[in-house]
Amino acid sequence: MRAMLVSSAVVFAGCGSLQEGASKLVSIQYDQPRNFDTYTFKDPFNLPGDGTVYGITLKTPEVASVRMWMLYQVCLVANEGSQANPFTLDVGKFFVELGGNEFHPEMLDAADYYTSSGVVGPVSNTDNATIAPIFNSETGNIDYQKSIAAGSTDDEDYRFVIQVDVPVPTDPDYLETRLKLQYDAGGVLLTDRGWDPDPDQDIAYGDLPSTCRQQK
Repeated sequence: MRAMLVSSAVVFAGCGSLQEGASKLVSIQYDQPRNFDTYTFKDPFNLPGDGTVYGITLKTPEVASVRMWMLYQVCLVANEGSQANPFTLDVGKFFVELGGNEFHPEMLDAADYYTSSGVVGPVSNTDNATIAPIFNSETGNIDYQKSIAAGSTDDEDYRFVIQVDVPVPTDPDYLETRLKLQYDAGGVLLTDRGWDPDPDQDIAYGDLPSTCRQQK
C-alpha cells in the first residue's frame, strides 16, 4: 500500500510540473515563404576599387555542396500563460537542422559567396565587411531582440534568413525544402503556419515579403 501511495504522489507531482510548464509556455507562429541562392540588392552600391555590386550568389565553383538561404518570418508571439514571465524574443536563438547539422542565423562569411559586379567573383574580407550588413538589413535582422511582456501578444512580423548546406547527393528540388524552425530555449512552442516555400522564387530581388501568410 505504501508503494502505491508513493507512486501516486510521484504521478501527481509530475502532472503539477507539466501544468506549471504549460502555464508559462510561450507560443510562436512562423512562416517559411521562400528559399533562394541568389540575391539582388534593392540599390546597387560601390566597393572601393572593386566596382559596383548588384547582388550576391551562393553558387560558387569552389564549393562541392549546395547552399541556400531560407527565409523565415515570425508571425505571432503569444506570452499569455496564467503564470507567464516576461519573454525576450531573440532571433539569434532560432535554428534549423539538416543532414545532421544545425544552422543558425549568422552574418555572411566571405568564403561562402560571390558578388555579381559585372563579372562574378570571390569576395574579400574587406568587401564582406560592407556587403554583409547591407544583406542583413535588407533580408531581416539576425541581431533583433524584443521583450514581450507577460500576458501579452506581439504580431509584428520579423524576418531573417538562415544559410544552410544541402547534403550531397542533392535533390534537384532542394529550393523547395521546408524545415522545422526551432528555438534554443525551453518553454517555447513553435508552430508552422502550414505553407510550403514558394517554388518559383529561387532568386530574390530585394522584394522579400514583409508580412506573413495566414494560417493554412
